[in-house]
Amino acid sequence: MDASQQPRRALKPANRVQRALVVRGDHEAFHRTVARATAGGAAGALIASLAATFVGGSLVATPIFFTMAVATGALATVAARGKRWLRALGGGVFGAGGGALFALAMPWPAFAAALLGASTVPVLAPRSPWRGRLATGLVASVLAAAGLFVGQVLLGWDFLTTWLPAPLAAASAGAATGLFFGLASAPRHLAPPLDPVERAFKAASIPKDVEVYSILERALRSYQALQQELAQREDEAAVRSLGARSSQAVLRILDIAQQCQQVDRDLASMSAFQLDARIADLDRKMASARDPSAQATYRDAMDSLRAQKEAFDRISLGRERIVARLHKNVAILEKLQLSLIHLRNSQAERISGEASPVIETLEELGRELDATATAVGEVFGGPDHPHQLGPGRDPGA
Repeated sequence: MDASQQPRRALKPANRVQRALVVRGDHEAFHRTVARATAGGAAGALIASLAATFVGGSLVATPIFFTMAVATGALATVAARGKRWLRALGGGVFGAGGGALFALAMPWPAFAAALLGASTVPVLAPRSPWRGRLATGLVASVLAAAGLFVGQVLLGWDFLTTWLPAPLAAASAGAATGLFFGLASAPRHLAPPLDPVERAFKAASIPKDVEVYSILERALRSYQALQQELAQREDEAAVRSLGARSSQAVLRILDIAQQCQQVDRDLASMSAFQLDARIADLDRKMASARDPSAQATYRDAMDSLRAQKEAFDRISLGRERIVARLHKNVAILEKLQLSLIHLRNSQAERISGEASPVIETLEELGRELDATATAVGEVFGGPDHPHQLGPGRDPGA
């Protein structure tokens, strides 16, 4: 058995922590968010410094205005995500409000950081579930407060203020602070890695309003429950084999379902009614034709269309049989899950053995999937497949 077929083992507590910190497939979005926040923080501090130059006084050096300027710029730029100006305005409002509350609540540092973190959530995690929003708020409370501290340190650094003009020094400090705001979006882009079966289901392009999708939903739910049951008995060798075999079985169900959906897409361009209409139209043309050769050609075209309609009907009926078999396959998968639950409740120690209902159910599922695969080959793999019967092949030519 190769590595790709190994079952997923239950995670130890330490592994769960590691698993929660794995970035999955959203690196680019995270990098863009950090870059936008950095640029926005720099722009906010730069504008505030230029404004201070024109009105007089070191306005940007005042902590409250630096905080508001950087938070406004960073969150407005992140919210804009391009040229969405209304969202940018909303993000700026949250940034200005959070920055002002942070500065005003500084006598209570923890409370001030919490207010600042809460103000970032609508921008950094707008559509996340409540757990994601809570995690974003907590992380932002720490990182944003740390970023503002770093920014103030940079503003007071003689080397920076000596060698750079005041606006550029302020922009540098704002960029450093904005970087921390961007890093606070990490919880939105962090997720545990998907199981290979779950990843395959996620990648499957099957519309939600078709019967096959509901079959796959049941299969996935049953598979996930099955894996949870197996995770409780991970030290048994038979469990590891069962996990791998169940994963392969569910992937086969998914593959068959995708073939059904592909046939549906292929058949969408034709229908039995359209074929009947074309046959009737050719029949009328043949009846009105006076040339015997033309009549014979029309007759051949109609025979070809009738053969195409018969093949279309056979494919449609075959698809119905395959969908029915998919229902049965998923029902056996659910039976396998229930067999494991029964085994746990009966306090049995092992799932292996010749008379084990779990093994028997798994063998039954394998036999049914073999039969389904054979039916798929007969229906979708023969000369009646819609790729050979599509509208691009004109039988009347």
